[in-house]
Amino acid sequence: MPVFARRRHAFVLALLLPFAAPAQTLPRPAEFYFDRDDTVAAPIVVVTQSDDEKAIALLLRQRDRGGRDADKATAQLARIAMASGRTDTGHALYRELLARATVGGSLRQSVAWNYGWDLYRAGDVEGALRQWSDALSGRLAKPAWAPPTFALALWKLDRKPEAVRWYAAAVRTEPQQWIDPARLPAMLDRAALDDCLADAFHPGCEMTWPMRHLTLYDAPFRIRRRPAGTPEPDYGATLDQATALSPGGPLYAQGPGDINRWMGLPWQADTAYCRAGYDPDYDPFAPTFWPARVPNHVLTDDDYRIVVDPAQPRARRIEAFVNRTSWNKPLHGRTAEQMLQMVRIFGSMGLLEVRDGVHDDPAFPTTMLVASYGPDVAPADAGSMSEAARAQPMLKAAVADDAHPKLRKLPRGANFASREEADAAPLPVRRGKPHD
Repeated sequence: MPVFARRRHAFVLALLLPFAAPAQTLPRPAEFYFDRDDTVAAPIVVVTQSDDEKAIALLLRQRDRGGRDADKATAQLARIAMASGRTDTGHALYRELLARATVGGSLRQSVAWNYGWDLYRAGDVEGALRQWSDALSGRLAKPAWAPPTFALALWKLDRKPEAVRWYAAAVRTEPQQWIDPARLPAMLDRAALDDCLADAFHPGCEMTWPMRHLTLYDAPFRIRRRPAGTPEPDYGATLDQATALSPGGPLYAQGPGDINRWMGLPWQADTAYCRAGYDPDYDPFAPTFWPARVPNHVLTDDDYRIVVDPAQPRARRIEAFVNRTSWNKPLHGRTAEQMLQMVRIFGSMGLLEVRDGVHDDPAFPTTMLVASYGPDVAPADAGSMSEAARAQPMLKAAVADDAHPKLRKLPRGANFASREEADAAPLPVRRGKPHD
């Protein structure tokens, strides 16, 4: 969120709008859905830059200039925000677009289609279904994406009779796509890869950087296999770059376990340092790492209880709702100690639980995601911040700029307790020397 908050303070109000509405009622499916609908059912892309931070800068510039691509730039910013775990900002950007887009217009339909998939990936299937329904509503077209998309969402929501009706419409429309045995390998590939992280992870978390090397493949999307009975080569005590990239090296033919051996082990320890704001002199919140399944900043149970308590002053309820606490708060000590602690207590770390929100006040969403910690996390670590921490500004922009960067206190909600802890955090790449 802070990447955009420095430039778009107006988003704060948008973050207070409702997230959800009652369960979506869908019409019965039509007989066939033959329309391609390419202008709607496609990602909205203005900037093809692979680096998210650079892409954000270019998209903000497009947005500032206005013109025909300004709305599309906003949509791409929303997608980047959702994919990187800054879901509040993503929701706000999407809502801003939907609020001003012409009802029934192709832009609104495309934004709704894209927002739907971002909501689905974030786990809000009901919200995704609502957006997809909006993308279809009032149209004469019968887009081919509708039957399988609705069937998927309805099945996830345990509305199985409706899901089967929509799946039947998909099969009626394109029977060969669903029953042709020749398509089965591709469908199995998609099923296996559908829940992978991918996106900003170049290409993913489950199978990391070696997947970018062409020597790993003997055909498009097919891993080169080491022949059965052929032992793994001995690369010696030290693996240098020349050996790693050579034919016959570890990025060539693969045997069982060869692909995921490059992962950090145990993975929970690595997760302890998938955070935001590794260089506090640049920004205490950005860049961020990992998608929403490993959050950076969360709404705690004690703040949630204030929000939903009608006896509390409304101003205090709003303050509690916008407050976010570092998800890594239960981790203490030096780097190695925090990694070991994450391995031990991972099962008790804050699981984001969907809870009922506030239904009679437009300042709050009707559903909320609340961090629910287990028994291995102390109540003080599972709770919100102390009053002293609350007194610190939330955003870097609110900190006096006349102080030297290294003398500024980190704002509340930062994923590191101090600059020293951030400097000691393990990183895959460190560029240059620390700022003086």
